[in-house]
Amino acid sequence: MSSSSNTQSYSSILAALLPPNTAAPVLPPPSPPHSQKPRATNPDLVSAIASLELHPVLETLLHILNGDLASAHFLVRHMQSPPAWEGMALHALLHRYEGHISNSRAWYTDIAGCGVLEYIWAEKGDVDAARDPAAVHKMARKAIDADDKAKEEAGLSDKDAEAKHSAQNNADDKDATAVGTTAAQEKSKGLPKATAFLDRVAAVQGAATAPHKFDGGAEAYEQEIQDLQRISETECRRLLAWCEVKYGTEKLVDARSEYAPMSEKISEMATKQVMGGEGWRQF
Repeated sequence: MSSSSNTQSYSSILAALLPPNTAAPVLPPPSPPHSQKPRATNPDLVSAIASLELHPVLETLLHILNGDLASAHFLVRHMQSPPAWEGMALHALLHRYEGHISNSRAWYTDIAGCGVLEYIWAEKGDVDAARDPAAVHKMARKAIDADDKAKEEAGLSDKDAEAKHSAQNNADDKDATAVGTTAAQEKSKGLPKATAFLDRVAAVQGAATAPHKFDGGAEAYEQEIQDLQRISETECRRLLAWCEVKYGTEKLVDARSEYAPMSEKISEMATKQVMGGEGWRQF
């Protein structure tokens, strides 16, 4: 691969950031000595990724795959409210990679019932299917079309989705079409799988400094890491395919129209959880 960021293509960068060249993210990337911030796995790719001028959800995901969590956070904070469901899904992935399991669980719960979460976690198929570009893109196109059709039949606009999401904590909200509501969580097929995965990630993170104490010992720990990497890779490849199909991989010079300001509901949640009273949640 060329060392010049201006000559590196989307496909070549993606190949460098996915297995077999780079393991899918499970445990937090290591931090350099005397620093609290992990460095990118491939520092030379940081500017190369930015120079592609992709849709921000794709750029964010590439930064996550590169272990450049600071760059990912910079972008994803502009996409943390409806209708930026992909950005909210990236929040879950990013916080999980940082080791913030409770934060990740909260973001998955926020998007329970939305099309992208159900596609990633509820669809059948393993990592081998996700590695087949034609198959995974066909699956993504089918899921996006079904999601669009469901919204059209329900007469839901993006504005409707945001309003319903802002009201999701109301005890009397029983509408399962409102993403994130209790009804949507109970109906979701993807959310239980996503949270079960988080439970397994939390277990290996807890044993990271002493793998021999993991249930089954060090050998079982290494096998679990490998299994989780395959699941993580499936999640990442499916999310990539969804975003590639929905937004394309062409240059997007001005991404401001794609950003979604923090909704009233998320803003109130952030204030309560950052200022105290409901625990700490990083956004």
